[in-house]
Amino acid sequence: MHSVNVTSSLERTADGCLLSLTAAASGFADSGVFILKEGRSMVNELDVPEFYTVATPCLLAEFPMDTPEFSGNFYRTNSIQLPFGLVKDAMAFVEKVKIATEKLCRNMDTVTDDSLLEEETHDVDGHTVKFRITKGSVPYKRVIIELEELDYQLMFYGDEAAPIFYDILPFSETDTFGSTDVGTGWLDTRVELITYASLVDKLRDAVLRKLGV
Repeated sequence: MHSVNVTSSLERTADGCLLSLTAAASGFADSGVFILKEGRSMVNELDVPEFYTVATPCLLAEFPMDTPEFSGNFYRTNSIQLPFGLVKDAMAFVEKVKIATEKLCRNMDTVTDDSLLEEETHDVDGHTVKFRITKGSVPYKRVIIELEELDYQLMFYGDEAAPIFYDILPFSETDTFGSTDVGTGWLDTRVELITYASLVDKLRDAVLRKLGV
């Protein structure tokens, strides 16, 4: 089960108040449930980051913790500070955050529930491609793609702690990447993704099409 406990504190300022929120999460890989956009000045110097939203399952999977992958991009953090003119507006914001984190936990409970995975297999040029996909009418779904034991066609880069799945190698091609070349890129036979339910069919079709090119 997933849970997020958000603690808040208020500090009076000349213009109103400063709201501080800190999240402590259980069941997640980390507590970075707040999405920020890195602030940059006109001369590309670091500025105050801008709060964007509370994370969804897809945003948790997409954005890194504490530091954006690219300059000026989004990232996740477990604490934020926001100025408000009125205390009542700050308290209303706290309630909205509570509702959003509760929704995040419900959705994460769904996408990580193995009992909700539905399996399907496809044949592509004599190779078996297996999908396991969260069933039901839910906004987010987990998609597990599994190829046969020696079919290293799924391309990754980054590092083992935070691998980034970025492309697919057709069965008709080979690549110089090995299965353990961490740091430069590597190939694997399995990947887990969390995506919007509306994109699952497009994702499946794209994977099958690209494997068979």
